[in-house]
Amino acid sequence: MKADWYRTRRFVLCAPTGLDEVSAFATSLGWEKTAEGPADPEKGTGRWVIWRALDIAELHYMEEVIFDTAYYVLTGQEPRIVDALADRAQEALEPWDIGELVEAFDEAENSKRRTTSAVLLALSAGYGFDEQIFTRVVALLENPDAAIRGVGVSAALYAGYHELRSHVQAIAEDDPDEGVRANAASVLDQIEPSEEAKP
Repeated sequence: MKADWYRTRRFVLCAPTGLDEVSAFATSLGWEKTAEGPADPEKGTGRWVIWRALDIAELHYMEEVIFDTAYYVLTGQEPRIVDALADRAQEALEPWDIGELVEAFDEAENSKRRTTSAVLLALSAGYGFDEQIFTRVVALLENPDAAIRGVGVSAALYAGYHELRSHVQAIAEDDPDEGVRANAASVLDQIEPSEEAKP
């Protein structure tokens, strides 16, 4: 992926859709597999594969081992072309829709389902700020259950919004659970501060 290329948001796949289906989609477009890597459980990283169409666009498939899911991203030189390819991929692969995940979070009957929906929302984040994702990740970070706050820290990292940094910082400094504090402190530097907060 070239640094100056346009990229889509992450499209989280609905199980059982996975590598086989993404590979079949890429093959149907005549794309060439150009790189891949195995899962590394010790590092907490999943398998990844990249397909490329000449020097125009790439399809990246990645497995997220912590939450046992997978997603894909499309990237390329021309936003119009990449977005058109993303539309085709959505039709073929039927990933989670952000609206569906918001509804799943709001209508969840228990904390486990609500937490899962929020994590999938965070994984679905793109570069632009999304209030729907932000408010539901904050709900995890402010939950009275330490385990859920811990998941919220990971979700904040996935979303990457600088608006979440102050919430994670507050947990790193003041959370009553030592493990949650340590987790928040370890990811804090990976969330960019807002321009106003930069020295």
